[in-house]
Amino acid sequence: MKKMQKQIEILAPAGAFESVIAAVNCGADAVYIGAEKFSARGFAENFTMEQIEEAVKFCHARDVKVYLALNTIIFDRELQDALNLAKAAAKLNIDAVIVQDIGIAMILKKAIPGLALHGSTQMSIHTPAGAKYLYKLGFERVVLARELSFDEIKVIVDSCPIETEVFVHGALCWSVSGQCLFSSMLGRRSGNRGMCAQPCRLPAEIPGGNGYALSLKDYSLLQHLEKLQQAGVTSAKIEGRMKRPEYVAAAVSAFYAQRQNGAATDLQKENLKKVFSRTGFTDGYFTGRLNKEMFGRREHEDVTAANSEVLEQIRKTASIPCKHFAVDMHLCAKIGQPAKLTAKCGEYEVTAKSEKICEAAAHTALTYEKAKQQLAKTGATQYKLGS
Repeated sequence: MKKMQKQIEILAPAGAFESVIAAVNCGADAVYIGAEKFSARGFAENFTMEQIEEAVKFCHARDVKVYLALNTIIFDRELQDALNLAKAAAKLNIDAVIVQDIGIAMILKKAIPGLALHGSTQMSIHTPAGAKYLYKLGFERVVLARELSFDEIKVIVDSCPIETEVFVHGALCWSVSGQCLFSSMLGRRSGNRGMCAQPCRLPAEIPGGNGYALSLKDYSLLQHLEKLQQAGVTSAKIEGRMKRPEYVAAAVSAFYAQRQNGAATDLQKENLKKVFSRTGFTDGYFTGRLNKEMFGRREHEDVTAANSEVLEQIRKTASIPCKHFAVDMHLCAKIGQPAKLTAKCGEYEVTAKSEKICEAAAHTALTYEKAKQQLAKTGATQYKLGS
């Protein structure tokens, strides 16, 4: 079944509320966050239920979706706690839950019928059969394995009506997503429990290597975003819930510009590399160029590139919303009556009245142009004056 092509979603990571704000201001259509338990990024700051509620309210007011990562393997003794967490998130109007564990997925499907389920990349879905299986189970979306080429992604998209989410920027594992046992074998810290110690970033020598034989560069498919959209991919996912808000801002800004304008600016590309890279980026899996150019590590120059000047410039960008919603306003001011202002944005409408009564002007009367000028002052919000 052929999907209708539409604008690809830009999905941003948020390990803390500051990153939510940065993502939304820079143009993200959705953010994904983790709670204090059952998140594959156990070392991120993560969110309490109160903070999840705050994030959902903030995002939904700006037409941005929020997905909750409940994407670790769940032990039997934890099933009730995981279910309670999902129920609480559903009451807060979370837009979807990202899961790895098939068992908890089936429990959630039965216990919370209206809850949208996304299959995590930790499920290692890399074939049409895998995508069809999740679709049959009632999943709305599959987050595809990061190790797929474009041709492999396209085959999956065309094979099944399920939504597809593809990682377009961020860290790569040495192993296939969801299949690595390296950390758990060496240090009893399992990546499938959100506790990966990243041993693949440590020195490992092979003849002719760089001394870090298992450390891959970060992935970046910035220049391939339009190709993914044309192929029918639903969502472009940025990795990085453990990274700072400036990283989120730089990544979202670059991908938003790439989608809206056909290309990110040179400054955005430069900031994307400066804020975090491992001697540059790779698109090796996507293009099928599997070679030594995919490998890299954090050098001193990579660390110092994100100096205070760069970070401050990115923070300024992230403080100003890049998307605005038109608000239609109607002001009624009559002598002897309170002034009344009605503001409408989409399906929302609010009316406010003044406490004081309007009087005849002693010097300069209120004009249409003066009223319009004042009402257009929406400040650093995501709203602008419509009609």
